Amino acid sequence: AVFADTKGHWAQNAIGNTVAESLFSGVTDTSFAPNASATRGMLMTVLARYAGTDTTDGATWYEKRSEERRVGKECRS
Repeated sequence: AVFADTKGHWAQNAIGNTVAESLFSGVTDTSFAPNASATRGMLMTVLARYAGTDTTDGATWYEKRSEERRVGKECRS
């Protein structure tokens, strides 16, 4: 993706690389918002993607993952 607001930005190459690796995505199809603050949720999502976790269920992917772990522990008991 090419974001209009990253052209000439000091982190343009890093942004392009992380988007290409599917770690980050833009706030829209044409905007990345490189000067916006990152939230804890954004950080956790990026770290989870880096670790290979499926984050495709939107804002609740982490809840699904927690439930899978809980159920897995119950099945082993």
